[in-house]
Amino acid sequence: MTVFESYPVDRAGFDETTDLAGMHVTDIDARDATHYPITVMAILEPTLRLSVRFRTDLFDRATVERIVQRLLGVLETFVAHPDTHVRDVEVFVPGELDVIANFERGENVALPTKTLPDLLGERATRTPDDTAVVVDGGGASSYGSFAGRVNRVARSLIADG
Repeated sequence: MTVFESYPVDRAGFDETTDLAGMHVTDIDARDATHYPITVMAILEPTLRLSVRFRTDLFDRATVERIVQRLLGVLETFVAHPDTHVRDVEVFVPGELDVIANFERGENVALPTKTLPDLLGERATRTPDDTAVVVDGGGASSYGSFAGRVNRVARSLIADG
């Protein structure tokens, strides 16, 4: 999910000489809290400042640091080469591409060629009374009942072309 919020601040309207009922503004800073898994806050006053906040129940510091390395790499690429196309930006941190490439070097495993209807039919035969679908607000359907409904819909669709 991406959320964009804009809180423009008119710094020119606030300085040490601005009098607000006897109070003077000496500085302005942005603070924000988040309930999102990870938040990147960008503030451009007078230079770009990035702040990254994250939920510690979902991310550890090392993971967030890798994400930040990627973000900085992307930003540095666009600063150094503003004509770069997005498709040409390297998003992997050094060494990461080698780790991913090793995933492809594992043992090849033959997978069964079963379809979702095959798996549903097997489960309905094996445990027809187990719950397959639960509907919000109540109601449930067993594997046997659900498989029957799926088959009726499939036959109807096939008949209709």
